[in-house]
Amino acid sequence: MMNEPIAIVGKSCLFPEALNPEQLWQNTLNSRCSLTRANLKTWGVRREQLTEDLYRGKKHYQEIDWGGYIDDFDFNAPEFKQLDNLFHWLFYVGSSALRDAKLSKEMMKSMNAGAVFGHLIYLTRTLNQFASAA
Repeated sequence: MMNEPIAIVGKSCLFPEALNPEQLWQNTLNSRCSLTRANLKTWGVRREQLTEDLYRGKKHYQEIDWGGYIDDFDFNAPEFKQLDNLFHWLFYVGSSALRDAKLSKEMMKSMNAGAVFGHLIYLTRTLNQFASAA
């Protein structure tokens, strides 16, 4: 395998209370905790219903609903509305990173490039519905 030089030419992120790298940095500098309790909008079911059904009788079942939930994000693309939020987030982060890179379509066509996406397990309505049906 050849060791080729790489360059990071565009960056983006989407975290709770941080829709871009600058907000994430400010939250970090201010020691801001963005953990919240899940709600009906987050999971598509009442929090109590999900935690009681999954963890009935277990000592710490109430703690499962705390997490880093993305609630302040609105993806304004009607053609993708039927897709799960996970896809909305991916499109948002990808397009933001490309804008940050300031590359033209012509430049990108001639590049040997790739993208790296990371995802922490953020529960979405669709993922919860899938898990509930299993």
